[in-house]
Amino acid sequence: MSEPGLLDPMVEGPPPSMGRRFSGFLVRHGLTVIACAPAVLVAAAVVGLAGLHAMRDRSSLLNTYRREAASAAQAKDLRQLVLCLERACVLDPNEASIRFELARALAASEEHARASVFLTQLAPLDRRGYAPAQVWVASSLLVGNDVSSAQIQDAEAHLLRALESDPNLDEANLLLGRLYAQTGKLGKAVPLLMRAAPNHPEVLLLLADAHATLSLPNDAKKWAAEALKESERRSEADPDNEEARLRTAAARFRLNDHAVAVRVLQEGLARRESIRLRRALGDIYAAWIDNAEKERPDALADRMTLLELGLRQCPAHPRLLDRMARLLRHGGPEAESAKAHLEELLTDGKAAPLAHFLLGNDAYRRGKTDEARVHYEQASRLAPEAPVLANNLAWFLAEGPEADPERALTLVDVALAKVPNDLRFRSTRGHVLVRMKRWQEALVDLEAALPLEAGLPDLHLDLAATYEGLGLTDLAKSHRRRAEAKTSGTSGNDQSPGPPKGPL
Repeated sequence: MSEPGLLDPMVEGPPPSMGRRFSGFLVRHGLTVIACAPAVLVAAAVVGLAGLHAMRDRSSLLNTYRREAASAAQAKDLRQLVLCLERACVLDPNEASIRFELARALAASEEHARASVFLTQLAPLDRRGYAPAQVWVASSLLVGNDVSSAQIQDAEAHLLRALESDPNLDEANLLLGRLYAQTGKLGKAVPLLMRAAPNHPEVLLLLADAHATLSLPNDAKKWAAEALKESERRSEADPDNEEARLRTAAARFRLNDHAVAVRVLQEGLARRESIRLRRALGDIYAAWIDNAEKERPDALADRMTLLELGLRQCPAHPRLLDRMARLLRHGGPEAESAKAHLEELLTDGKAAPLAHFLLGNDAYRRGKTDEARVHYEQASRLAPEAPVLANNLAWFLAEGPEADPERALTLVDVALAKVPNDLRFRSTRGHVLVRMKRWQEALVDLEAALPLEAGLPDLHLDLAATYEGLGLTDLAKSHRRRAEAKTSGTSGNDQSPGPPKGPL
């Protein structure tokens, strides 16, 4: 349920797009900004000085500019906001709050160089600065999907400096607590989140999860109960409050009230359709299935019942379809029931690409390669943007009397362009290149995929063929022996050959 990026936006920080641009500017041009700071400050000080001597006294004029700045901010007039704050800054250059507001206005106006001049002084990494500025800079550094470890470290340093200035600063405790929680430092996260919890009830569930991970079940239950109390209070006041309903369902689930959690979301969906509520409902069913598997591993029928209930309400939910794939691999009557359900989804026109994909995997495991190829072709046709579908179809196009290795290579290249580091796709490309007798290229991809050998039984056969093609017979024999050991079952793994299974 979280938004993209390292942290959910729980504190007042820069909007995501502005934060990404500003944090990128900080990373690229930090040293240049520091070097140019004196010149930029002099230029800023000159702005608006003309005519000040003839006006009212400094304090009265300062208050006027601050009022006008507030009006400009409300009207979203960035140009006027910057102008008023610049003039206020000239009148009182030592007031950190004015310089901070000016820096934020400049960043919003895409004047990142000037904004960074002020923020470099207000939010230094090596000493205490102006705490709100350090929180804002930390928030900027944590925006986006490509946050680097260096940015995380800098954000942590800024937040620690902010807390040195004010240990009770709510936003700093919240942001640093969430940062620690999401990077696995739960011992550090818990006290910070506890300080933030009175004003930020959204972290109550995070505290429950942290205590559960720390093997403190009683504390975990206590925080989940607190989260439930708060979210139910908000839901009663506003039944259409989607966020409160989601938290109520999540708290109920953590308290093992699985059926009640489902009902809470169903009641919300009865009021109005919601993508978030529908997705959360699928998540609840998937987690319920996982819990049931841990508690009663042999009760496959119970899990199948839950799965069918979930898919009936969330037919295209990826996590539920993943559980369906597991049942297909298990075999037995539950697998037949799962297959029938997938065929029903196709008949109803629901979740067609994923249903074809799973049926293709099932057909291949049962040795029905022609049937598998039909399903993979149709899945790829319906969802050409899905790399795992392109990958599995590529495998089949490299095989048999109707092989089309050129098309197979094109498909797997498309998959790798979207997910460059997926070793399963590298294995598939190596497999295709072996069929094309492009030995040296195949060797690069196949050896890169070796860490996945347990799940890719054909990998050693492909490597054996590759080394034979390169004239390295001893290495070819070694890989062929490994492949024979796997197919004889000595490795202890499921060795049914086939394409990389992908995420489902």
